[in-house]
Formats: sequence, structure tokens, C-alpha cells
Amino acid sequence: MIAGVAPVKHVLDGISWAQRGLKVGSQRLPYLAYADDIVLLVHDIDELQSMANNLSTVCAAIGLKVNVAKTKWLSTEDIRH
Repeated sequence: MIAGVAPVKHVLDGISWAQRGLKVGSQRLPYLAYADDIVLLVHDIDELQSMANNLSTVCAAIGLKVNVAKTKWLSTEDIRH
């Protein structure tokens, strides 16, 4: 059985984050994670969907599931979706 923070680290380590996420100085910040909560940081909705798909795929590979009912997204721009 998988328990604790280790599965989250395993999932995040199983995704290629190169060139993804928000640029902060000279670094990229693709996500923030605390316990079993993960925040994906992106500039556009297509990249968000791609990262969410990758996250879901890696989770499923080790028997975890993203809780879609608890999944939210936030934009800092005035867009209509």
C-alpha cells in the first residue's frame, strides 16, 4: 500500500518538467506541492492540460487517482472559458 508523502514525490519525479512552468529569475517553477496537494503553474491553458494529463497518467501507473471533484483552476487574466 502506498501512503504518506512518498507517493507524491514519486509521481512528481516521474514527470519531465524541463521547459515547463513559470519562469522565476533564471529558473522554471512548474509546480508547488505540500502533502498530497499539487499546484501546477503555467502560462497557458494548453500547457496546463498537458501537465494535468501527465500527472494523471503517472498517478494511474502507481495506483493513484487525481480527484477531479477537488480539482480547481485559476487564471490571473480576464479570460472566458
